[in-house]
Amino acid sequence: MARSNPTLKDKSIAEKQSFILDSAWQLFERFGYKKVSVDDIAQKLKISKGAIYLYFSSKEELFIKVLERNLKAPLDRARLIAQSKDMHIENKLSSVIMAKVGSQYASLYKSEVAAEIIEDAFHIANESMQQDMREFHQLVTKIIRESTNSGEISLSATGLTDK
Repeated sequence: MARSNPTLKDKSIAEKQSFILDSAWQLFERFGYKKVSVDDIAQKLKISKGAIYLYFSSKEELFIKVLERNLKAPLDRARLIAQSKDMHIENKLSSVIMAKVGSQYASLYKSEVAAEIIEDAFHIANESMQQDMREFHQLVTKIIRESTNSGEISLSATGLTDK
């Protein structure tokens, strides 16, 4: 018997996907990837398992999309901070790092299965995780280069190089 969730009926596809991802993340965060099934997510949402498969082909895809969304928001916040022209490099780097790392690990910190989630993230969504790290590295490198080019800092004075 198909269950129905009235809160999903009048939503756009993107809103339905987001709603499913929110619920999936809550379960993954609490129980870990391995212990959560698509049935569990469907039960939480009060929808059929088939309704989830309309938007996601597998539990693995759902996990990858959750991770990508959870990686994107902090990186977007970090990019916004990096654009600030009136912050000293120390404050800018500190703020960028906190925007990226602090918010990502804040939710995991309270999870009893955090280590498992991180391990599964690198196993299942390694490409997404690696891409996120590359983009963050590029952002930090850009901040340092801009500060060097503007004369705000001198790498040679610290013994560092730009290589």
